[in-house]
Amino acid sequence: MIVYRIDERKSFEHVEAWLSEVHQHASDGIVLLLVGNKCREQARRSVSCIEAETFAGNMNFYLDQIYF
Repeated sequence: MIVYRIDERKSFEHVEAWLSEVHQHASDGIVLLLVGNKCREQARRSVSCIEAETFAGNMNFYLDQIYF
């Protein structure tokens, strides 16, 4: 599971590097889950749902949406 803040673009920009580290240390066949945290910060959102979903799909993350 990789977690980024939806209200901090810099956090989202680090996801690819974190993913690289996961691939270096994890076994084959792992399920990757990308989580956008701080959902109460919708007014300050700097990463759109569509952008995150597109990125996740391109990087073979498990895709699902859960909103609280």
